[in-house]
Amino acid sequence: MQPPTQTAAPDDAALGPGPSHVEFFLAALIIAVMALMAYSNTFRVPFYFDDRQGITDNRTIDMLWPLWRPLDAPTAVNSGAVGRPLVNFSLAVNYEISQDLTASRDGLDPASYHIFNLIVHVLTAWLLLAVLWRTLRRPPLAQRFGAAAFPLAFVIALLWAVHPLLTETVTNAIQRNESMVSLFYLLVIYCFIRSAGSLRPWMWQAGAVVVCFMGVATKEVMFSAPLMVLLYDRTFVAGSFLQALARRWAFYLSMCLSWGLLGYLVHHASKRGGTVGFGLGMTVHDYVLKQCEAVIHYFQLAFWPHPLVLDYGEDVVKNLSSVWPQALLLTLLVGGTLVALWRNPALGFAGAWVFIILGPSSSFLPLTTQTEAEHRMYLPLAAILALAILGVYTWIGRRIYVIAGALTLALAAATFARNHDYRTEAAQWEQNVAERPHNYRAHYDFGCALLNLGRYVDASSEFILTLKYNPNYPEGHCNLGACLENLGDEPSAKAEYDAAVLLNSNDVQSNYNLGCIYWNREDLPAAVEHFRISADNDPTYADAYANLGKVLVLSNRSLDALAPLKTALDLEPHNTDTLAYFGQALQAQGLTKNAIAIFQKALALKPDSADLHKKLGGAFADDDRLDRALEEDAAAVRLSPDDPESHYFYGQHLSELGQFDEAVAEFTQATKLQPEYPEAENELGNALMGLNRTADAKAAYNRALTQKPDFAEAHYNLGNAFLADNQPAEAEEQFRLALKTNPDYAEVHNDLGNVLMMQNRYNDAAIEYQEALRIDPDYTDAQDNYDALQAFLGGN
Repeated sequence: MQPPTQTAAPDDAALGPGPSHVEFFLAALIIAVMALMAYSNTFRVPFYFDDRQGITDNRTIDMLWPLWRPLDAPTAVNSGAVGRPLVNFSLAVNYEISQDLTASRDGLDPASYHIFNLIVHVLTAWLLLAVLWRTLRRPPLAQRFGAAAFPLAFVIALLWAVHPLLTETVTNAIQRNESMVSLFYLLVIYCFIRSAGSLRPWMWQAGAVVVCFMGVATKEVMFSAPLMVLLYDRTFVAGSFLQALARRWAFYLSMCLSWGLLGYLVHHASKRGGTVGFGLGMTVHDYVLKQCEAVIHYFQLAFWPHPLVLDYGEDVVKNLSSVWPQALLLTLLVGGTLVALWRNPALGFAGAWVFIILGPSSSFLPLTTQTEAEHRMYLPLAAILALAILGVYTWIGRRIYVIAGALTLALAAATFARNHDYRTEAAQWEQNVAERPHNYRAHYDFGCALLNLGRYVDASSEFILTLKYNPNYPEGHCNLGACLENLGDEPSAKAEYDAAVLLNSNDVQSNYNLGCIYWNREDLPAAVEHFRISADNDPTYADAYANLGKVLVLSNRSLDALAPLKTALDLEPHNTDTLAYFGQALQAQGLTKNAIAIFQKALALKPDSADLHKKLGGAFADDDRLDRALEEDAAAVRLSPDDPESHYFYGQHLSELGQFDEAVAEFTQATKLQPEYPEAENELGNALMGLNRTADAKAAYNRALTQKPDFAEAHYNLGNAFLADNQPAEAEEQFRLALKTNPDYAEVHNDLGNVLMMQNRYNDAAIEYQEALRIDPDYTDAQDNYDALQAFLGGN
């Protein structure tokens, strides 16, 4: 038996008069106003869940040029924009708009992203209205529904626009991939419908092909659009597949070329960050059984949208016995659709619309991170609502409009209420864990929300539940550790971080947190190791690169520190703390002028930083520009008068200029602010020596040595003070104490040689001069003293 053949209408006008422009405008306005009312409380909904990877952590959206950057989302994670260049580009546009509207650097104000999503949703509803109206006027349906085609299409589109099942797609910013592809999907159908009644069909068909490629660049579900257009053609226009292909084979071939682009994007997406495809730890058998349960649940939510859940988790079904009623019902529905495609093509088309669009995510291809998700019903819901409304209209006629009006208000109110759950992360995840108490990921995200609010005890409870349902979840251990660390229990926190690293040695955040703990414990080699692992495994983690560089600077490995600090600044160019360490590393490498430029750049961003003024002063001093150094030192002291180090550096540079009285005042103030400050006491002694106040200088050196007995430089300076008072024996004692702490102190060996010469101990003096030259072969004073001693000995 052949399927019934339809005769295409010569043009749309032959099917009867349509709505006036005013009627169409009013219908579109009502849909937009009702959608706006239903979603009016979403514009300040924060980014969370998939928004993090798709938007807040997505470094490819922070600039619109060069164009390849926003068209290429990062593929390391499943960000919602991976392999979907138009979605990522739309996020970049929002980023730019957000920057302009808020005058902020990060471009992450959520309002513009939500406005965009709502605009796309309303446009899709308008297209649905147009497609339904024209479809209901096609020959298979015109006799029964043609006279009421526009009001029926309006009712279906309106109910669809305010249905709560669609809230995840519209309210979650990153789920625009679903609404955008639906817009393109309907636009392809619309272009084809218009081509069927056009005197220049090729123009509409060309538009459909272009839109088909755009849809493929938006989401993978667009692959079925050529098939659905062919099925639409067979059902509502040509009457058979053979007729459709014979008349429009070039059109269908052109649309199918989009599959080449799809293949490239899917390959480039690398299984969407390792979350989609075979061989990822989830069997086809288990996933298919789960979809039997999920799809029937979707249909239930279409008619009774409660409770709605953001994250259903990763659960699968192992045994058919657990879901045999759903599997049986789904089999009957799919079988009924196949029969209807043969016996009642219009009814079959509606069923095929649902199952073909759901197919990529709800059949046999495992999506390991989301085995069930409400956003997948965004476009399929339109067919379910159409079947329901048309069925009820056939039964009760025009009374359907009264029911539909009441139902619209009820659904809009339910959507508004559902969107209220999205108002904060904590509110959404609290509702989620209430509905799915065994979903470890929901407990984890609830814990993260509480952690961000500083509710560490409550967050710890959620992370403990996370680990109860999934003990091998590194992120759960990591964030439990963060809670414990904030509660002051560092040993337990470290144990959790270690557990996370044991499960995943490359876990970015756990290694970073361990690096911070080791840094606090002054175990710098261990800190370097963990910061390096963190940075190596997340090329966008600016803090990991920055801390790696900082610890290397503190480890006197300034050359090694330059590369990670430069990377950190490429990621966050306005981070003044990182700039300060970068300047220090440059200065340590002798690149003083470069360091000065970096410190000045940091000060331009943070002019009231005493620490930056202090560092810039040190760099100017190294560049022999002591006048400029004093200006920066004075600024540091003015901005931070209670910082002993600022006074200390100011005093050092005053001493270098011979301004000993002022230097004494600064060192004295430093020691008042920090009584245990041996370095300041030592420098105070040097300044007092410059004023020939030897007794006071000795007292300062002795205070330094009381605080720090192994302070070689203070022993050396005290020895020189004794020497100035013509006390060579006491000087020798201090020099030898200095060498006991630092045997490679060339200046001490030289001056000890001088003391020994004063005591006529020539051989001992020669040994000290030779030791000084061994340490520093270019030490001219030691060489001159040694030569003079040799000449003296030779003359005698």
